Amino acid sequence: MPPPSFLYRGLACQQHPAVPGVMARVLADLRPARVLEIGTAEGGFAPCLRDALDGSGLTAVPVLSYDLVARGGHAAVRAAGVDVRVQPVFGPSHRAVDARVAEYVRSPGPSLVLCDGGQKIKEFAALAPLLKTGDVIGAHDYAPNWDHFVRHVRGRTWDRLAFTDAAAVGPAATCGLTSWRPDDLGPVNWLWMRKTAAGRPALAPHPSGVTVCLATIPPRRTLLLRALESVASQTVRPEAVVVVCDYGREGAARTKTRTLEQVRTQWVTFLDDDDQMFPHHVELLLNHARASGADVAYSSAEVVAPDGRVLPNAEGWGRYGLPFDAQRLREISYIQTPALMRTERARSVGGFAAIGDSPHDEWNMYRAILDAGGTFSHLPRRTWRWHHWGGNTGGKAP
Repeated sequence: MPPPSFLYRGLACQQHPAVPGVMARVLADLRPARVLEIGTAEGGFAPCLRDALDGSGLTAVPVLSYDLVARGGHAAVRAAGVDVRVQPVFGPSHRAVDARVAEYVRSPGPSLVLCDGGQKIKEFAALAPLLKTGDVIGAHDYAPNWDHFVRHVRGRTWDRLAFTDAAAVGPAATCGLTSWRPDDLGPVNWLWMRKTAAGRPALAPHPSGVTVCLATIPPRRTLLLRALESVASQTVRPEAVVVVCDYGREGAARTKTRTLEQVRTQWVTFLDDDDQMFPHHVELLLNHARASGADVAYSSAEVVAPDGRVLPNAEGWGRYGLPFDAQRLREISYIQTPALMRTERARSVGGFAAIGDSPHDEWNMYRAILDAGGTFSHLPRRTWRWHHWGGNTGGKAP
């Protein structure tokens, strides 16, 4: 479902209807020297910003808006006093920012930077280091977390989630950002943060030696964000997180194996994009693997139906509390994707493999590890949440 929108100056404005009044209040308080918007889209929001500035007597403050494609409404946006430019702002993977944009943000006086393009998390992370004390950066399609979005936002005021508090943690720490005017901006699905300090260097990776890998497809962006939130909440932080999107629809097995090819740590665990890790998942499995000496350490899941009911345990869902049974593993798929395993063991058997019509690509890998002499050990704890849809699509669901 697309997010709601309304017309502003005859242009589609994909914002909460209360945005014009909110912008008038917060811009009168902030009094920025310039505004940068990433993602002009159909153009309704940029004129809203222009009018809010003019209403506060800030008629000389420029509003610069970037888009990747020319759109029919851009002429009207320019006529409203907005400088619209159709060109890239970022380099590959958002690792670099156009020098002219960086100079614009770094100019004297408070800058307001608004991330509302198609990659808000990457936009925020790339632009935050440019800020100076007093600058403000914001991200749209925001809710504090997935649960808040489901319970209080989706189907009520907004239907898109692209940015959560978890996405802001890293930039906030390294760039010295604190939340600004959340009571005004949160209800209209924006998070704004103000640079108040120098920040600190990025945290060194936790010496866990663990990489978390996720395979996904484009329509599941919101589910992926929920999964990544659960990874960010781990009590033992992974050294790396690898996400590969299956744009070519090669299937889950090939995409998961592509994530495995990028792993550089001793241990690896995988998470399907529609599932969640409980906060102690990595810590408990890592401790168990080290204590047992096993090549593969696996736990059990809390299995949840589409209507939110927790389902009773089934043998194929982890054989909860029962010791590892090699013969049973050869007969049924009962060790699920989020097991923790030695990276070289997984690589040595070629990673995940789809055999015939079986969607259980992890089962094929675990059996290959077993046949190659690998050892397994069960941790009788439920350390992750499996959202069970009644079938396995092998990553090819629409």
